[in-house]
Amino acid sequence: MHEEVKPDIITMAKGITSGYLPLSATCVKREIYEAYAGEDTYDRLRHVNTFGGHPASCAVALANLEIMENEKLVERSDTLGQDMLERLQELKRASICR
Repeated sequence: MHEEVKPDIITMAKGITSGYLPLSATCVKREIYEAYAGEDTYDRLRHVNTFGGHPASCAVALANLEIMENEKLVERSDTLGQDMLERLQELKRASICR
């Protein structure tokens, strides 16, 4: 989303809990979900994974996402990334780097 890209499918795992507990998830656009949707509730698209849905892991993920939002970590990573890029470009221009 940072680059104006809207993916059809997103997978996530360890990072969602910062590695404290195992958890993974798959998110899809509504159009993809609807293409697989069955006619009744139990015939819907179901994807089961090894580390999906454990209550403790989900609680950790929610807390982790709250920290990411409150501390504006996405915005901060953009700022730090730009700073790092500028510094690397300076190094690239240095005569000792070829």
